[in-house]
Amino acid sequence: MIETGKLDFFSETGTEGGYYCLQRGEYIEYTPSPHGVFTNQMVYDPENIFREGRVLSAYNKDGSRFSRGESGAVSYLDIEWCDENRDIARASDSVLVEQWGYEGSYKIQNKDSITIYSKGIGSAVLWEGVVLLEPQDSYSENSYSAKGMGVHHEPVMLDCKEDKDSWTQFFFEKKWAQVVLTKRTK
Repeated sequence: MIETGKLDFFSETGTEGGYYCLQRGEYIEYTPSPHGVFTNQMVYDPENIFREGRVLSAYNKDGSRFSRGESGAVSYLDIEWCDENRDIARASDSVLVEQWGYEGSYKIQNKDSITIYSKGIGSAVLWEGVVLLEPQDSYSENSYSAKGMGVHHEPVMLDCKEDKDSWTQFFFEKKWAQVVLTKRTK
C-alpha cells in the first residue's frame, strides 16, 4: 500500500520517546489559527496552501513578543516564504496553519520504503530508500536521541550519526513523502 503525506516525529506525554510517522495528506486540514501564531511555526498562504512559510517573529500589536494565545488572539508575523519573499507585520488571521489528529497517522516500520521530497510530491528527492529501524530502550545511556528526545527505534540504514540526524530532521521539518508500507498486522 502506498501512502502520501507529511513526515512527523510523534511524541506526547506517555509515549516515553518518539516515533517516526507519516500523516496522510487527506487528514491534514489547513485552517486559520483561533489562538494566534507563534515564532518558528509553519504557516500557509490561503491563496495557495503549497506556499509555506516559517514565522521569523510573532508579536502583539504594541510590538511586544507574542507568547500566549487565547481564543480570538491575533498576532503579527514576520514570515519568510518558501519562494524567498517576506511579509512583515502580517496578521495571523490572514494565514493558515496545519491541524491534524491521530486519524491517518502511520508509524514508520522496518522495511517501509520512503521517498522524501524537498517541497512537495514530485519536487526534488532528498532521500529515498528502505527503512531499517532497530528497537532501543530510550532510557539507555548509549541510545540514539532525536534532537535530545528519546526514540523507540534507531535508524540503522544510515552510515553515521550525522546522517541519522539529517534523516531525523526531515521528520521535524514535516517534509512531504510517499511511503510504501509493509504489511501491517492488527
